[in-house]
Amino acid sequence: MIKILKNIPLKKHTSFKIGGKAKHFVKAKSNKDIIDAITWAKTNKTRYFVLGSGTNVLFSEKGYNGLIVKIFRQKIGKTNDGYIYCSAGTEMKRAVNFFSKNSFAGIEWAGGLPGTAGGAVRGNAGAFLGEIKDSVAKVESLNCMKTPPVLVTRTNKECKFAYRDSIFKHNDEIITAVWFKAEKGKKNKITEKIKSCKAYRNKYQPLEYPSAGSFFKNIPLKSVSAAVKKEFSSVIKNDPFPLIPAAAVTDRLGLKGKLYKGAQISPKHPNFLINKKNASFKSVLLLANLIKSKALQKFRIKMIPEVQIIK
Repeated sequence: MIKILKNIPLKKHTSFKIGGKAKHFVKAKSNKDIIDAITWAKTNKTRYFVLGSGTNVLFSEKGYNGLIVKIFRQKIGKTNDGYIYCSAGTEMKRAVNFFSKNSFAGIEWAGGLPGTAGGAVRGNAGAFLGEIKDSVAKVESLNCMKTPPVLVTRTNKECKFAYRDSIFKHNDEIITAVWFKAEKGKKNKITEKIKSCKAYRNKYQPLEYPSAGSFFKNIPLKSVSAAVKKEFSSVIKNDPFPLIPAAAVTDRLGLKGKLYKGAQISPKHPNFLINKKNASFKSVLLLANLIKSKALQKFRIKMIPEVQIIK
């Protein structure tokens, strides 16, 4: 039997450390808990939102007038059929450590990546020329259009992975588990790559401040004009295809380091909007909208948030 909690501060459950209270809140430690929570929400005609580590979401001070389903279950291990099973609530840090310890290759790029396996799959997380889709064999999810919700298993192809995207961003399903490919590699190379990725993040990202990581998606080169390609020619990168870094766009707009009521466009990495000192939802959103409007005005670039903004 699930326990429905009330008036839970969301700032304690997000990496931004911003947000009001959730009217209802449940800690889901099993698929049954998730099913019971969604069934409760439907029975009580209230909206719901599924939360992992809260590293890619921004809530307002109004909180959430509905049910927050917090995924708590963490389990990872090798299966008898040759895969690596990982529950959706497993932190990527734990997944990376498991891969490294057992000499499995494929997610070294995720060294230092915050969030859960479920969140990484939903957004097809990636960095350093790697993407989560390259290591996924199949994904289990709950189809919440059904009452009660039913389990669905999809192959990699059926997940419709794209740049920072998957089918799970467009349907009403909750990822419950992922099976990774168990591909052996050389432990020393795996370990070194993970260390390198962690070191890069520590050096170039403002990890000392609350944030939701990269706020905007990088811009596909094919989506911009010839003039813009020329303007950003020196910073174009292939990750996993030709892109203009969102940080470079914000930098060229002269907005790096801009501070507004406790929120700041990081001077260390301008695609990070940070909670420098008691920032509010409105102050972060103002900076985000400033970047969006100026990028569109000057470069005709549409900046698309990676972060889920919940009003």
